[in-house]
Amino acid sequence: MPFRDGESISYPEGKAEITSIKLRLEPGQQTPFHCHPIPTFGYVLSGKIEVKTKDGNKTIMSEGESAIEVMNTYHRGRAIEGPVEIVVFYAGAEGIPTTVLEGDDGC
Repeated sequence: MPFRDGESISYPEGKAEITSIKLRLEPGQQTPFHCHPIPTFGYVLSGKIEVKTKDGNKTIMSEGESAIEVMNTYHRGRAIEGPVEIVVFYAGAEGIPTTVLEGDDGC
């Protein structure tokens, strides 16, 4: 799966909590820089997205592709060539956030 930074996956301690969201970005729209303190997996339902880390590494994912997202690394996604829809799965634990925005504590 694309877009891993070579780190190992570590699951948080505590009562397991698996959640998911369906994310839609309009053409050219991008998320703020954020990170995931838990294992996070994404599947592109439609469209194309560019994912870029704060240090400039980037990858492009298209419809039908999946990825294990980077952990504890700030990154953002941007819809390219039209809208994009992604389903994101979080393998977390009760009380631990799935996503932390840049500037907040947690990554």
